[in-house]
Amino acid sequence: MLISGVGLLVWPERGVAFYLRNPVFYIKLAVFAAMLLIAITPARIILQWHREASTEKVPEHGMVLFVKRYLTAEAILFLVVPLAASLSARGIGLQPSSS
Repeated sequence: MLISGVGLLVWPERGVAFYLRNPVFYIKLAVFAAMLLIAITPARIILQWHREASTEKVPEHGMVLFVKRYLTAEAILFLVVPLAASLSARGIGLQPSSS
């Protein structure tokens, strides 16, 4: 997702200036950054569970629900990113030129 986004940003058809003028583009970047930040906590917990798997220790039910909530939030944000990208690519959010 990140590689295709950078590719579209520098693609000669629209170019960087088209996207940098669009507030929807910045919303997309903010949602993407939030998604990455949210991913840190469950990733650390899952890595801990992986390390503890050799001891056959079962994760607590409360922690499983905690990780599930984080992953659900991340999945919801994951749906917003392509929507914002599509809107941004179509010029939604740009102010009409005053000519």
